[in-house]
Amino acid sequence: MLAIISIAMACSNQQNTQIDLEELTFNENIDKLTKGMKTFEEDVRIGTTLPSVGLYDSNRFRFGPVNGRPDNDVYFLRNKNNRNKIEGLVVIIDQTDQNLEIYHYFTSKFGNPKVWYPLPSFDRDGMQSGVTAYLWHIDKNRFALLSCIYGYDSAIKTIFSHLYVIDRQAKDIYNQPLIERLTMNFKP
Repeated sequence: MLAIISIAMACSNQQNTQIDLEELTFNENIDKLTKGMKTFEEDVRIGTTLPSVGLYDSNRFRFGPVNGRPDNDVYFLRNKNNRNKIEGLVVIIDQTDQNLEIYHYFTSKFGNPKVWYPLPSFDRDGMQSGVTAYLWHIDKNRFALLSCIYGYDSAIKTIFSHLYVIDRQAKDIYNQPLIERLTMNFKP
Protein backbone atom coordinates (compact mmCIF):
# COMPACT_ATOMS: atom_id res chain seq x y z
CA MET A 1 0.00 0.00 0.00
CA LEU A 2 2.87 2.39 0.76
CA ALA A 3 4.21 1.77 -2.72
CA ILE A 4 0.86 2.83 -4.21
CA ILE A 5 0.86 6.02 -2.15
CA SER A 6 4.46 6.77 -3.10
CA ILE A 7 3.63 6.34 -6.77
CA ALA A 8 0.52 8.51 -6.40
CA MET A 9 2.52 11.23 -4.65
CA ALA A 10 5.30 11.09 -7.24
CA CYS A 11 2.73 11.54 -9.97
CA SER A 12 0.70 14.20 -8.16
CA ASN A 13 2.17 16.98 -10.27
CA GLN A 14 0.62 15.53 -13.38
CA GLN A 15 -2.65 17.34 -14.07
CA ASN A 16 -4.75 14.22 -14.77
CA THR A 17 -3.55 12.10 -11.86
CA GLN A 18 -6.00 11.53 -9.04
CA ILE A 19 -4.93 10.64 -5.51
CA ASP A 20 -7.24 8.26 -3.64
CA LEU A 21 -7.95 9.82 -0.25
CA GLU A 22 -9.13 6.44 1.01
CA GLU A 23 -5.57 5.12 0.65
CA LEU A 24 -4.05 7.77 2.92
CA THR A 25 -2.54 6.39 6.12
CA PHE A 26 -2.18 9.86 7.70
CA ASN A 27 1.56 9.24 7.87
CA GLU A 28 2.06 11.27 4.69
CA ASN A 29 3.64 14.71 4.79
CA ILE A 30 1.00 17.32 3.90
CA ASP A 31 3.42 19.64 2.11
CA LYS A 32 4.80 16.80 -0.04
CA LEU A 33 1.32 15.47 -0.77
CA THR A 34 0.11 18.86 -1.97
CA LYS A 35 3.32 19.96 -3.68
CA GLY A 36 2.61 21.75 -6.93
CA MET A 37 -1.08 22.24 -6.08
CA LYS A 38 -2.86 25.47 -5.35
CA THR A 39 -3.52 25.52 -1.60
CA PHE A 40 -4.57 27.92 1.14
CA GLU A 41 -4.09 27.84 4.91
CA GLU A 42 -6.75 28.04 7.61
CA ASP A 43 -5.89 28.69 11.24
CA VAL A 44 -8.99 26.80 12.37
CA ARG A 45 -11.17 24.43 10.33
CA ILE A 46 -14.75 24.88 11.50
CA GLY A 47 -15.99 22.03 13.70
CA THR A 48 -12.52 20.62 14.41
CA THR A 49 -10.50 23.46 16.04
CA LEU A 50 -7.49 22.27 14.02
CA PRO A 51 -5.46 24.18 11.42
CA SER A 52 -5.90 22.97 7.87
CA VAL A 53 -4.67 23.17 4.30
CA GLY A 54 -7.42 23.66 1.75
CA LEU A 55 -7.05 22.72 -1.89
CA TYR A 56 -8.18 24.53 -4.98
CA ASP A 57 -7.47 21.36 -7.05
CA SER A 58 -10.11 19.15 -5.41
CA ASN A 59 -10.88 17.38 -8.70
CA ARG A 60 -7.37 15.86 -8.42
CA PHE A 61 -8.64 13.61 -5.60
CA ARG A 62 -11.10 10.80 -5.24
CA PHE A 63 -12.41 8.67 -2.41
CA GLY A 64 -12.57 5.08 -3.60
CA PRO A 65 -14.69 5.14 -6.77
CA VAL A 66 -16.15 8.60 -6.03
CA ASN A 67 -14.23 11.15 -8.08
CA GLY A 68 -13.58 14.64 -6.78
CA ARG A 69 -15.13 17.52 -8.65
CA PRO A 70 -13.98 21.11 -9.01
CA ASP A 71 -16.86 22.23 -6.78
CA ASN A 72 -15.84 19.93 -3.89
CA ASP A 73 -13.70 21.35 -1.12
CA VAL A 74 -10.89 19.22 0.34
CA TYR A 75 -9.07 20.09 3.56
CA PHE A 76 -6.21 18.26 5.25
CA LEU A 77 -6.35 18.75 9.02
CA ARG A 78 -2.95 19.50 10.53
CA ASN A 79 -1.69 18.31 13.88
CA LYS A 80 -1.67 21.28 16.25
CA ASN A 81 2.03 20.71 17.11
CA ASN A 82 3.40 19.25 13.87
CA ARG A 83 2.19 21.12 10.80
CA ASN A 84 3.15 18.28 8.44
CA LYS A 85 1.24 15.51 10.26
CA ILE A 86 -2.22 14.73 8.91
CA GLU A 87 -4.89 14.27 11.60
CA GLY A 88 -7.67 13.79 9.10
CA LEU A 89 -9.42 15.27 6.15
CA VAL A 90 -12.67 17.02 5.39
CA VAL A 91 -14.42 16.82 2.04
CA ILE A 92 -17.32 19.19 1.42
CA ILE A 93 -19.70 17.87 -1.22
CA ASP A 94 -22.51 20.00 -2.59
CA GLN A 95 -23.79 17.76 -5.39
CA THR A 96 -26.79 15.61 -4.41
CA ASP A 97 -25.87 12.68 -6.67
CA GLN A 98 -22.32 12.61 -5.32
CA ASN A 99 -23.57 12.69 -1.71
CA LEU A 100 -25.76 9.66 -2.36
CA GLU A 101 -22.87 7.93 -4.14
CA ILE A 102 -20.49 8.41 -1.17
CA TYR A 103 -23.13 7.22 1.32
CA HIS A 104 -23.82 4.05 -0.71
CA TYR A 105 -20.10 3.41 -1.19
CA PHE A 106 -19.39 3.67 2.53
CA THR A 107 -22.35 1.45 3.41
CA SER A 108 -21.35 -1.22 0.88
CA LYS A 109 -17.69 -1.19 1.97
CA PHE A 110 -17.87 -0.54 5.73
CA GLY A 111 -21.36 -1.78 6.60
CA ASN A 112 -24.31 0.02 8.09
CA PRO A 113 -23.28 3.16 9.94
CA LYS A 114 -24.15 4.23 13.44
CA VAL A 115 -26.93 6.75 12.86
CA TRP A 116 -26.50 9.95 14.89
CA TYR A 117 -29.46 11.66 13.27
CA PRO A 118 -31.92 9.73 11.07
CA LEU A 119 -33.23 10.97 7.74
CA PRO A 120 -35.48 13.98 8.22
CA SER A 121 -39.19 13.28 7.80
CA PHE A 122 -41.31 14.83 5.10
CA ASP A 123 -43.48 17.82 5.97
CA ARG A 124 -47.12 18.18 4.93
CA ASP A 125 -46.01 19.67 1.60
CA GLY A 126 -43.89 16.60 0.83
CA MET A 127 -40.62 18.44 1.46
CA GLN A 128 -37.75 16.82 3.33
CA SER A 129 -35.50 19.27 5.17
CA GLY A 130 -33.07 18.74 8.02
CA VAL A 131 -29.80 17.09 9.02
CA THR A 132 -28.57 13.50 9.10
CA ALA A 133 -25.29 12.19 10.48
CA TYR A 134 -23.66 8.77 10.12
CA LEU A 135 -20.56 7.27 11.72
CA TRP A 136 -18.47 4.42 10.26
CA HIS A 137 -15.44 2.73 11.79
CA ILE A 138 -13.25 2.35 8.71
CA ASP A 139 -10.40 0.46 10.36
CA LYS A 140 -8.53 0.34 13.65
CA ASN A 141 -6.94 3.74 12.96
CA ARG A 142 -9.69 5.78 11.28
CA PHE A 143 -13.35 6.64 11.46
CA ALA A 144 -15.60 8.55 9.07
CA LEU A 145 -18.46 10.88 9.87
CA LEU A 146 -20.83 11.97 7.10
CA SER A 147 -23.18 14.84 7.94
CA CYS A 148 -25.82 15.73 5.35
CA ILE A 149 -28.09 18.75 5.14
CA TYR A 150 -31.30 18.17 3.19
CA GLY A 151 -33.02 21.15 1.63
CA TYR A 152 -34.46 22.60 -1.56
CA ASP A 153 -33.25 24.97 -4.22
CA SER A 154 -36.03 26.19 -6.54
CA ALA A 155 -38.16 23.19 -5.44
CA ILE A 156 -35.36 20.75 -6.35
CA LYS A 157 -34.20 18.52 -3.50
CA THR A 158 -30.53 19.12 -2.59
CA ILE A 159 -28.10 17.41 -0.24
CA PHE A 160 -25.00 19.21 1.04
CA SER A 161 -22.49 17.17 3.06
CA HIS A 162 -19.33 17.23 5.10
CA LEU A 163 -17.31 14.01 5.10
CA TYR A 164 -14.77 13.80 7.91
CA VAL A 165 -12.18 11.00 7.89
CA ILE A 166 -10.21 11.23 11.11
CA ASP A 167 -7.30 9.47 12.79
CA ARG A 168 -8.62 7.84 15.96
CA GLN A 169 -5.71 9.30 17.94
CA ALA A 170 -6.32 12.87 16.73
CA LYS A 171 -6.80 15.53 19.41
CA ASP A 172 -8.36 18.96 19.10
CA ILE A 173 -6.55 22.08 20.32
CA TYR A 174 -7.91 21.44 23.83
CA ASN A 175 -6.29 17.98 23.81
CA GLN A 176 -9.68 16.23 23.65
CA PRO A 177 -10.26 13.37 21.19
CA LEU A 178 -11.39 14.82 17.87
CA ILE A 179 -13.97 12.04 17.46
CA GLU A 180 -15.69 13.31 20.62
CA ARG A 181 -15.72 16.90 19.35
CA LEU A 182 -17.24 15.91 16.01
CA THR A 183 -19.82 13.45 17.32
CA MET A 184 -20.84 15.92 20.05
CA ASN A 185 -22.00 18.23 17.25
CA PHE A 186 -24.27 15.55 15.78
CA LYS A 187 -25.28 13.26 18.65
CA PRO A 188 -28.96 13.67 19.57
